[in-house]
Amino acid sequence: IASLSVFFVATAHAQPDPFQPLKPEKKKSATRSEERIVPSSQRVSFVAESKMASDKRERIGDALNSETHLDFHEVPLVEIISFLEDAHDMRLWLDTRAIDEIGLSSVVPVTVSLHQVSLRSALRLMLRDLEMTYVVADGVLQITTLEAAEAQLLQHVYPVDDLADPDAEGAARLNALSDLIVTTIAADSWEERGGPGSVVPMDHLGVLVVSQTTSVHEQIADLIGTLRRVREMKHSE
Repeated sequence: IASLSVFFVATAHAQPDPFQPLKPEKKKSATRSEERIVPSSQRVSFVAESKMASDKRERIGDALNSETHLDFHEVPLVEIISFLEDAHDMRLWLDTRAIDEIGLSSVVPVTVSLHQVSLRSALRLMLRDLEMTYVVADGVLQITTLEAAEAQLLQHVYPVDDLADPDAEGAARLNALSDLIVTTIAADSWEERGGPGSVVPMDHLGVLVVSQTTSVHEQIADLIGTLRRVREMKHSE
C-alpha cells in the first residue's frame, strides 16, 4: 500500500543576484533595441519578454529557491505534482504526451526522501531517475522528458561586461567566457557538437545571448555567480 509522508516547505533566505554586474555603468536613455532587453537586475534576463511573463517567471524562481522537505514512498508522480502546487502556490504542468513516449505515465510510483534542500534541487534529483526534467515556459513550471526539454530552447541575455577579458579587445573580450561556458556546461548540447544550444557574444552591449534549455541556463547562472564571487574575493585582498 502506498504511503504518503508529510510535506513541509519553508522560505529560504534571499540570495544575491548572480546576474547583476559588480560595477554597472551608467547608461544614457535606452534605444529602441535596448528596451527589448530585460534589465540585468532581474534574476534572469530575456529578449522581448513582457512584464507579465517576467513577473510570473520571477515568482516561479522564488518558489524553486524555497526550502523543501520531501518524504514520499511509492507515491504516483501526479499526486506529488498536486502537492507541490498546493505547497508552493504555483502552477505545474505534467507533459503526459512526452512522458508516454518514453514508456511512463503520470501515475508512475516515486520514492524520494530529501531534507532541507531547495525545491529546485529536489525536483532535479527526483526527476533524474525517471529521465525527466523541468522547464519554465508559458508562465508555468513544466515537468517533461529530457528530449522534450531540449526542443524548448529559451533565449536569455546575460550582462557580463564585468567578466570580460581585460587583455582582449573588441569581440574577443567575451570569447574566453563564452568558450568556458560551452566547454564546461553540458558540452554535447551546443551547436559546435551537434546540439541545439548556442551562445553569441555581443561586446558592444557587454552581454552573452544564449539559447538553451532551462537546466543549462541554471548551470550558466551558477557559473557566472561563482566567477563574480571569485572576482570579489580577489578585489578584497
